Amino acid sequence: MDNRELLEYIFRGGGKQVVSTLPEGIHKQFDANEVDAAWEYIVEQGKTTNVYINPNGRREDLPNGVRGGDADVTTVNAFEVDADVLGAAHKEQNLPPTKQDAIDTLNELAIPPSVIVDSGYGIYGYYLLENPIDTTDAETRKQVSAIYKGFGKYVTKAFAEKGWKIDQVFNLSHCFRAMGSLNHKLDNEKPECRVIVDNGIFYTLEDFE
Repeated sequence: MDNRELLEYIFRGGGKQVVSTLPEGIHKQFDANEVDAAWEYIVEQGKTTNVYINPNGRREDLPNGVRGGDADVTTVNAFEVDADVLGAAHKEQNLPPTKQDAIDTLNELAIPPSVIVDSGYGIYGYYLLENPIDTTDAETRKQVSAIYKGFGKYVTKAFAEKGWKIDQVFNLSHCFRAMGSLNHKLDNEKPECRVIVDNGIFYTLEDFE
């Protein structure tokens, strides 16, 4: 699975997809059938600014220009883990020393990521669901959110046992750097956010319970 294919995967569940640019704070919406336009937008905007996306679909009537929160998530396609790596891009010192350390820790989990993404100065683990989960119903959304947060505690503990912190971003609407865009965190280097490992694994919600 490459950058474009991962984007296609998270568009498949329906709902609105929102692509955000920072520091501009522009939130551009795309329908599920607009993956080509979204990809072109990410690559082009990513040349000059930071671009972010959340893998889960928002409600169809989300107001234009709004990113949306957990209550607006109507389709869950994936869970994610965000592990920063020690270096000039981060102030924290108790981080995995290298990207490989973060990758190894994720792959050692009982539930390894489906896909691993190099964000430029850190590592994302994407846990892709076999079938999108409809979270239009608030109670279902609450249950899925609770499972995700529980999984987050498990991953956090695994990193903490090695003396490392990871970002606490285990909420359904959190945005991650978009694959195919450049990381503009540092002025002297702008690495691409890209897929680097495809473990070929897909999950059901029950796998995280």
